[in-house]
Amino acid sequence: MMRPVSLALENALAPEHDWRRSAADLAIEVAGPLCQRVPPDLIDALFVAAPAALLVDGQAAQGAVVADRLGLAVVPCYQLEAGDASGAAALHAAVAQVGAGLARAALVVAVSKVSDRSERERAALCDSLIDREVEAPLGLTYQALCGLLADLYLVRHKLKPGDLAHVVAKNAANAVAGGETFLPHAPSAIEVRRDIPVAPPLVRSDFAPLFDTATALLVAEAPLARELAAAPVEIAGLGAAGDLTVVADRPDPLRLEAAARAASKATGARGIDGLAFLEVSSACSILELLAVESIGVTAPGTATGRYKDGLGRAGSPLCINPGGGAQGRGFGFGASGLEQAREALLQLGAGAGKRQVAAASQPGACALSLCLAGLGSQAFATLYRRPA
Repeated sequence: MMRPVSLALENALAPEHDWRRSAADLAIEVAGPLCQRVPPDLIDALFVAAPAALLVDGQAAQGAVVADRLGLAVVPCYQLEAGDASGAAALHAAVAQVGAGLARAALVVAVSKVSDRSERERAALCDSLIDREVEAPLGLTYQALCGLLADLYLVRHKLKPGDLAHVVAKNAANAVAGGETFLPHAPSAIEVRRDIPVAPPLVRSDFAPLFDTATALLVAEAPLARELAAAPVEIAGLGAAGDLTVVADRPDPLRLEAAARAASKATGARGIDGLAFLEVSSACSILELLAVESIGVTAPGTATGRYKDGLGRAGSPLCINPGGGAQGRGFGFGASGLEQAREALLQLGAGAGKRQVAAASQPGACALSLCLAGLGSQAFATLYRRPA
């Protein structure tokens, strides 16, 4: 049986384009302050998620480099790669390590470094998430497959292309209100509909922009977490699942089976009712919609209408991506899953500031994060709980 595990400390860098710094520089900047707050002998393991490091920096052993520069060279380091869900995979591995008694505390670092590449090369990072042997020879790309899924969604449920704009509008409104965003203002659904078509019916705003960013969390056994932090947050459940990588081979392309099974494993008998908030991947609007519907938040084909009526926004019965998710905050390739966990720590620890969800401040409040890899070939779900 696993020992109780909690999130104790967090730090994050604002998403930006910084050509002066490498992925290792970003990792040191985000993790250094946590190392200074914790006695060095308490960190027993380091988990690093930097899936773009080899493609962008040509650095294969990024984890070892980060460990050395943090003064943790003698600590076992695990570098995980699960595409854009690498941060979530690293978090799950760290929780398992601490829960199994193999470490008292583990430092988890996720880094996205993309600014050294052109816009076309950044898009290629997302293209690396599809099945390169089967789908790429057909001329398909990540964006094209998202567009095909969105078109199928609209046709099946007899919706209009403009209905998809409510996803971006909701995430943008939450992000601007929360204060951590690259957006100068929150565009309305009408403004989103006027954006440049990219993969019809999807427009440019439907795809979260890639940024340089980094997030760090300290995962610790519960007693130690209470010593290190004033408001640690408990890990109440983990769930991970996979699905067929080729979208056309799935029985129903509009059901993200990996997301449904991962969420079910993480929540168990509790289910998703009564969550304080939900964090879900928003790398693309259609993926957020399919994830929300696949785990049972809304019925198939109804999420856009529910978003239009206010579901997901701050103050609604269920806030979805209170910080705006990848669309509102910026997409850290491989870091977004750990950023979801950071948001959970801030919200359930009552430290989210202007974007604080009221329900998350209540004793025993729970929240769920759901991070997708690519087009849902893998999913990582985490249930968090505020101590009673």
